[in-house]
Amino acid sequence: MSWTIFVAKFPPVQSLDELAKDFRPEPFGTRAEVIARLEAAFPAADFSDPSWGMLDDDGWGLEFTMGEEEGLCDSFSLRVHGGGPALVAVQRVLDAVSGRGLDLQTSEFFSLDTASDSFAKWLDFRDGAIAKTPS
Repeated sequence: MSWTIFVAKFPPVQSLDELAKDFRPEPFGTRAEVIARLEAAFPAADFSDPSWGMLDDDGWGLEFTMGEEEGLCDSFSLRVHGGGPALVAVQRVLDAVSGRGLDLQTSEFFSLDTASDSFAKWLDFRDGAIAKTPS
């Protein structure tokens, strides 16, 4: 179970409603170049499968869903697990690729100032779902 952020080069708009109907993000570069930037920011990240990177840390983790295409990468999904410093790690990802994140729970752009509320609601949902799961 994860909290998901969609990462792309969104223009500096405040909401999705401001995007042109035919908006297509410009590429970050090749998938290999994006992975190199992410590995520089997170040396412990595992991209042995370039389509699905993993980073596990103390009490939290990130999954990088990069897609099967080896060419240009214009977006990827970031699945956030656990708690702790995960929000700061999301911001480091965005900084590493010079992108913006879209919180798929709220459809709002990621900001460290506002993401903690969405993340807390997701953690509550996750914890409730885990508590209801039979052992």
